[in-house]
Amino acid sequence: MQVLMVCSGNICRSAMAELLLRAKLSRLGIDDVTVDSAGTLDIPSRPIDETCAALIRRDGIDAADYRSTPLTKDHTEASDLILCFEEKHLSKIAAVDSGAAHKTMLITDFANACDTAVEHASEYPALFALPPAKRLAELLTMMHLLRPRMPRAEEIVDPFRQEPVVYVEAYIEIKQCLSKMGNMMTWLQ
Repeated sequence: MQVLMVCSGNICRSAMAELLLRAKLSRLGIDDVTVDSAGTLDIPSRPIDETCAALIRRDGIDAADYRSTPLTKDHTEASDLILCFEEKHLSKIAAVDSGAAHKTMLITDFANACDTAVEHASEYPALFALPPAKRLAELLTMMHLLRPRMPRAEEIVDPFRQEPVVYVEAYIEIKQCLSKMGNMMTWLQ
């Protein structure tokens, strides 16, 4: 299972999400899910934003080697799940690859689906009998079943060049989403 995180510049939200999810997967011992990130703007090879690097350093993550990557069709075609942060990213991803719509959503939407699936786990025993990577893939096919029970997905604001509190809010929201994903992947294991 290949997960792709997409934001605008690939130096704040998607960068943090990629590095935080990689670390989470490693801690959970999940090695059949890989993570990458890209940006809808053409900003190649920039380091992660300094404030974002400082925030994830609190989690023991060194982002010194991280470099931004512009989104390409190769990224979308290689990915099984594409998670983004704002509604505008959905249309930009579709412009790059119109065939990616079925596997693209806001990270908060997917996190809500993970949370809803766990909350109603007794109704989905087949889902929770699967290994983590297959759970993520299966959850995509179940969105129509879960969506009526899910809260509305919210965007995660771009913190770039904003006040420090906006960076912290984005960081916390991303961590909450990844926590819900991790919980769903390891529920009843």
